[in-house]
Amino acid sequence: MKQTKEHILYVDHIFHTKTKSNDFLKDFLAEHFLIESMYIDPSNTDTPSYQKITECVADYAYVVFFQVLPPLPILCKIQEKVQVIWVPMYDGEKFNRHFWNTLSCLNVHIVSFTESIHTQALQYNLQSVAVRYAIDPDRYQMQLPGIGHHIFFWYRGGVSFEEIKHILPSREVDTLIYKSTPDPNVSAESLSEEDIQIYHIKRIDSGFIEKDSYLQLLSQANMFIAPRKKEGIGMSFLEALAMGHYIIAYNDSTMNEYITDSRIGYLFDEHTTAPVSFEYVESSYQYRIEYAQSLFATWESQKSKILDLFYKTNRKFSFLDKMHFWYQYWLYRVSRYIIVCMYQIQHIKKHI
Repeated sequence: MKQTKEHILYVDHIFHTKTKSNDFLKDFLAEHFLIESMYIDPSNTDTPSYQKITECVADYAYVVFFQVLPPLPILCKIQEKVQVIWVPMYDGEKFNRHFWNTLSCLNVHIVSFTESIHTQALQYNLQSVAVRYAIDPDRYQMQLPGIGHHIFFWYRGGVSFEEIKHILPSREVDTLIYKSTPDPNVSAESLSEEDIQIYHIKRIDSGFIEKDSYLQLLSQANMFIAPRKKEGIGMSFLEALAMGHYIIAYNDSTMNEYITDSRIGYLFDEHTTAPVSFEYVESSYQYRIEYAQSLFATWESQKSKILDLFYKTNRKFSFLDKMHFWYQYWLYRVSRYIIVCMYQIQHIKKHI
């Protein structure tokens, strides 16, 4: 008799309906489970969608929260009824120790796409598996420029051209495609006429463009500037790496977990003064392709670890566990209140 697949409620950020950036995880889980998606807008302070989950969890074996997470009291109710898997994103991670202490009271298992989050989860005795996503280089058939230094920069608001141009010697740059697609609530960046001329900038102001058109633009470059200072996974630079681009990125997760030597790319921060070395842009193209292939092979061999979390046996959530949860939760609420008050006091002092 054919075994029936168990059901997952997959709760995701509404922005991903546009970017499709975590479809790879859904596709993998769909090989083993039946998936039903629900999308949440975290900017909406009302929580009817989260409340709805508590009312319908009996229809599912598991609930997966990708990036988003309900208010902790609602999460407490959900985890009493169903197995909960959380996939936090490092670029959205703003939780203090009181949050992690509160979360550790609950039966919540974590899929960590960065070592930073995995280490933190283990520190608070949470069940966590660490995996590193990678894209198959064989997916791309485009040939990158073999001669010269051609840069692709996707401005989203995290990294600006103004703050990194001092490490980009203009004499070394043959062309620079500047795709301006700021994230929500981020303003477009103004480029000077001088910079446009000396860096040979072709500016493209657009919203999200079709995938094939984006890849055509990307294939006109052999260098890629990662658009954010923190990434949850880093789909944009991972795609560029799989195509063989030399990656210039801010020195934080997840970029610094992939850019491990100077043939792969260049890491910078606010204190960086040394210019980017262009020595390996052309000569190490094949090295980067082989590195991307090894990353993809590792991902293929390790992704099954994610399934282990679904079959972990939850500890019994007793009355004492619930009391401990509420104690930690109110410590968390108080700590947040204090942080807000301190921020407001500093803001007032600046304007006195």
